[in-house]
Amino acid sequence: LTDILALNVPADTTLTIGGGYHIYEMTGRLKNNGAGTVRFADGTILYPAAADTDAQKISVDGIWDTKESNALMVLRANGYSVTVASAANGTVAADKLAAKEGDTVTLAVQPASGYELDALSVKTQGEDGKTIETTGSGAAYTFAMPGGDVTVTATFKAATSTPSSPGGGGGSSGSSTTTETTTNPDGSTTTTVTNNATGTVTETTRQPDGSTEVVETKKDGTVTTTITDADGNETETVETPDGASETTMNRTDGTSSTTTVSAEGQVEAEVTLPAAVVAAAAESGEAAALPLPALPVTADRETAPTVTVSLPGSAAARVEIPVEGATPGVVVLLVAADGTETILKDTVTDETGVDVTLKSGDTVKIVDNTKTFSDVPDSYWGANAVAFAASRELFNGTAPATFSPEAAMNRAMIVTVLARYEGVDTDTGDAWYMAGAAWAVETGISDGSNLPGNLTREQLATMLYRYAQYKDYDTALGGMAVREFSDYGSISDYAAEAVSWAVDAGILNGVGGNRLAPQGSATRAQVAAMLMRFIEYTAR
Repeated sequence: LTDILALNVPADTTLTIGGGYHIYEMTGRLKNNGAGTVRFADGTILYPAAADTDAQKISVDGIWDTKESNALMVLRANGYSVTVASAANGTVAADKLAAKEGDTVTLAVQPASGYELDALSVKTQGEDGKTIETTGSGAAYTFAMPGGDVTVTATFKAATSTPSSPGGGGGSSGSSTTTETTTNPDGSTTTTVTNNATGTVTETTRQPDGSTEVVETKKDGTVTTTITDADGNETETVETPDGASETTMNRTDGTSSTTTVSAEGQVEAEVTLPAAVVAAAAESGEAAALPLPALPVTADRETAPTVTVSLPGSAAARVEIPVEGATPGVVVLLVAADGTETILKDTVTDETGVDVTLKSGDTVKIVDNTKTFSDVPDSYWGANAVAFAASRELFNGTAPATFSPEAAMNRAMIVTVLARYEGVDTDTGDAWYMAGAAWAVETGISDGSNLPGNLTREQLATMLYRYAQYKDYDTALGGMAVREFSDYGSISDYAAEAVSWAVDAGILNGVGGNRLAPQGSATRAQVAAMLMRFIEYTAR
């Protein structure tokens, strides 16, 4: 049985869950619409409970204590059982009574008052049982489930000295440690182990879903927090009294990272992505997420956080860097070996961070490069687009404090902007626009005519379309959304295909009144908006 088992056992009938099956997952309540009996092959009755007391009821991993008489369960084959042998003078509890091969099983060890753990053993069942290695100390031990059933045994001995236990219930003490276990309102349990010799306090909290959080606080103030989620992904953060920290993330898909924060707040991160993760992200058309804590943002390039990526092979990959409060003005700077920094103009921002294309070994900085203009308030429709274009230095304001968002842009400006985006040095030539114009003509993006003339909306769509073809982007979009505009018939023949593509791609929108205004002048704000949408579209 591999799906939810909805029980309907008729009266005087017994449903027996055979050997080789364990309760691996459970949600809700076991709804037995009949009146029969549900039991395991060994005779353990799951339903109905004897006299409806706290007798053997099913839970995530086996038996639970509750007065619920019903539960909805999922059975999984090919799991292996964890049997804990009874012991005198103490108890051992496993967080799973059944597990798949490779799963991590956690053992909570609690000596009785005046006793301490003498020996803990995990062995596979059978005459030739093998010893399974355990790791841990104090009240918590873990082991990796082998490909077979296991038995856990423990022995306890009288403690050589018995420190007094702190107040509260559920506590026990050993020769050098004091242990206290509490159950939290959310159903989790927290075991606190105090090493009386070193002063180290370890708090282990286990959630019902199998996730854990271990917080170790040393006498010198160093705090190590290790969080393991239900899927086995682990995050460990070590914080020292001077304010410095180091966070290591290891995920089950093979991605990993180390992020250090100096006492002065300088953040440096190193990330490794395996080939399978990069390939899966590329196939789905998404950026590969970097396993990092969200990075802070600053306008100070000297103290900005840095990230170095390690990718498989030599090909570039689109990655997502988590950033706190990312805005359209946040950019990524590529740091060369000689220390020079270049804004990566194809950086795309969203509510969680920034997406950018990088190669293995690249080191980048995350910087807030937002430009403020008095004539572009936050309430202006194109404020985000202006911030996007200006922060990537595609084009600047018309004065130090103004952008002139409603002013028309001419053809000389747009060829220069596109040339900058391509990485062309536009500071050469007899006139400020000559380098951009020469590049645009050479690539077929513009014919170079009427450069002082105002740029129309259909001309801008056409140049972006030609640029996309020059870059070998996919421009084969289907759809007739452009025909929904009342002035569709005024699109010039030469621009019809480009405008249709731009509308379908979400790059060119209407101006209100169900009009596209293809012959209208493109304002600086409209150009900024279309550039932002173009970059976002081509980044996908």
